[in-house]
Amino acid sequence: MLVLASVVSVLLLVSPILAKDEPVLGVKEGDWIEYDVNISGIGSPPPTHDVNWFRIEVLPIQGTAFSANFTVRYSNGTTCSAIWKFNLTEGELEGWIVIPSNLSPGDIFYDLSRHTRKPVYVMVRGQEQRTVLGATRTVTYGNDSLRHMKEWDKATGIFIGSTERLKNVTNKDGWYIEDLTVKTKAIATNMWGPDSIGTDQEGVYPLVGVVAFLAMLTASSVAFVTRKKEANVFSFGASAQGKIAVLTVVGVVLVEVATILFFPFYEVGISFAEFNLVMQTIWTALVLVSMWFRTKNNYFAH
Repeated sequence: MLVLASVVSVLLLVSPILAKDEPVLGVKEGDWIEYDVNISGIGSPPPTHDVNWFRIEVLPIQGTAFSANFTVRYSNGTTCSAIWKFNLTEGELEGWIVIPSNLSPGDIFYDLSRHTRKPVYVMVRGQEQRTVLGATRTVTYGNDSLRHMKEWDKATGIFIGSTERLKNVTNKDGWYIEDLTVKTKAIATNMWGPDSIGTDQEGVYPLVGVVAFLAMLTASSVAFVTRKKEANVFSFGASAQGKIAVLTVVGVVLVEVATILFFPFYEVGISFAEFNLVMQTIWTALVLVSMWFRTKNNYFAH
């Protein structure tokens, strides 16, 4: 029964991964992020796009729709603000500034293109672990036939950077761009802090489930051995108990070292810090179980 309950628990933990039919908004009211913009090359950008900094702050949210205060600073030092409206369900993504959260490579999101006003389905091309603003985050990236590659923080869906080259392009207002490279990079946010743990639950859910299952299986095995010992089916002398204790400690250390060296953190989309937190939680639970055995005067199991 204990093993069956453990399997059911694992399935319950993993099941949230399967619910991806509807876009999920990963930002909340009050979230903000700032960017630096560097423009280099031959020629000059249109005056409306000659910016070197901008900031986005999320306003009240209704479902997958929200507004954001968009503030820009132009290269001449002037600033201006405007309210932009987003709706993930309707494809109003405003140049992919915010996309649905927790998308993985191969997943698609809906975009009502500002260029053609026609629906576009954009695929996430890949992901990788990276340090972003002092914290380890899972970064996804994607593009289509009209837009250059853009990068997002996976857990929030917020845009974090891009490099775009515009050569021999004339915009809709007739401004000719000879050869410019525009680099945009996030420089500050309140959505996460330095050394904080990312919130990418896709990798954490199955990991927690597996580790919890193994921990429960270990605890049930100890309980079974203890009952056998109390029934005098077999017993260990002090010397044998000491050897078992030493072997157990060595085994645990080897498992931890092997996990650190060989566990595919990046492939499952979690950081080492997240894995470390899960392991610490499990070992704390096992220590509490050990103390319970001690209160029952079962020093061998303890």
